[in-house]
Amino acid sequence: MNTQVIIIDDEKALTDQYREYLNLIGVSAYTVLNDTRDFMRSLDRFRPKIIMVDTKMPYYSGEDILDVVRHKYPAASVVMLAENSDSDITVRCIRKGAVSFIMKPVDFTRFKTAYHSALNAYQIQSTDFGLYTGLKSGSSAFRNIITRDEKMKNILQYLASVSKSSFPVLITGETGVGKELFAEAVHKASGRSGSYVAVNISGLDDTMFTDTLFGHAKGAFTGADKARKGLVAEAEKGTLFLDEIGDLNESAQIKLLRLLQEKVYMPLGTDRNVLADVRIIAATSVNLKHKVKAGSFRQDLLYRLSTHCVSIPPLRERRDDIGILALRFYNKALKEAGYAETEQLPEGMEEVLESYSFPGNVRQLQAIINDLAMITGGENVTRKRAERFHAQTRHRPENGSEGIF
Repeated sequence: MNTQVIIIDDEKALTDQYREYLNLIGVSAYTVLNDTRDFMRSLDRFRPKIIMVDTKMPYYSGEDILDVVRHKYPAASVVMLAENSDSDITVRCIRKGAVSFIMKPVDFTRFKTAYHSALNAYQIQSTDFGLYTGLKSGSSAFRNIITRDEKMKNILQYLASVSKSSFPVLITGETGVGKELFAEAVHKASGRSGSYVAVNISGLDDTMFTDTLFGHAKGAFTGADKARKGLVAEAEKGTLFLDEIGDLNESAQIKLLRLLQEKVYMPLGTDRNVLADVRIIAATSVNLKHKVKAGSFRQDLLYRLSTHCVSIPPLRERRDDIGILALRFYNKALKEAGYAETEQLPEGMEEVLESYSFPGNVRQLQAIINDLAMITGGENVTRKRAERFHAQTRHRPENGSEGIF
């Protein structure tokens, strides 16, 4: 079933009106439903481009439908049809990925505008999704991220869909999962003309934070014999990646919040505001909600940073990726050392690796594989040697305090 638009509203008089509006703007491929259960039963047959859904309905709410659609068909554009009293629900749905909303009663002009905006969003998103397909190579900004894991594929699809947004992205996950790799991919997919600039802000006090990000004027402090641009200026019209955002102190958090809210900053030693056109992507390995409860991180800053938010799962939760990642790292290490690349890992190695929990995640896997590549030199390893390697790794502690494992 090739349905371009689905409209779901339990009020038949309203769906008749929406059907008339669709006919007026020349849309013939549509389905109008009054029962949310019909939609849920037939979602896989519909494969819609645009869904317009009432926020409050029997059986399933508009938010329930949004959650299901974002999970199964993240390229689809969802428009919420809402009463004025539904403002909290509407805001929550926008944060979850709805492209827009229309307040009831809906007139033709607003309906037409919302439809074209949703169609445009769908075209952008579906183009992004077409650039990568799991393990297939291509020109995608996400081509360096390979995976067999469905959860990871959904994350990549979500990041592709929000890449052209100007709002911040928060990437969470354990140390070593590759958060910066995802941040750089979002920048490449964004189409922003400026540079991608990355900085680890862990350990920066207020003065260092201000100087690093916002720069300083000549004479701002002893030794400042000339003015210097900060990283925000270097990333103008591009993306600024702030790693370990959870380590910011209170004063620095306030300055970052102002940059996010007002798009201005003040270089050290000046009393003038500078406008900034920069997209912020932040990452952390700590639980910011816990820090908010502890009073060490501002809740309003967390809200601003997490307009778009993903959590990268640890490697132990996506074991199907271990083998393909290991082979990529193995060939990369062999190539850098001047050895011939190979189509498979040494015999028995994938089995050994998949049995390990990898507390250091992808970074630890790469370190292990780099070591293995130098040991083997790309030569075949006998089963007996693989078993000996397996026995050695079993006796290595998993906390990383001794040896690679």
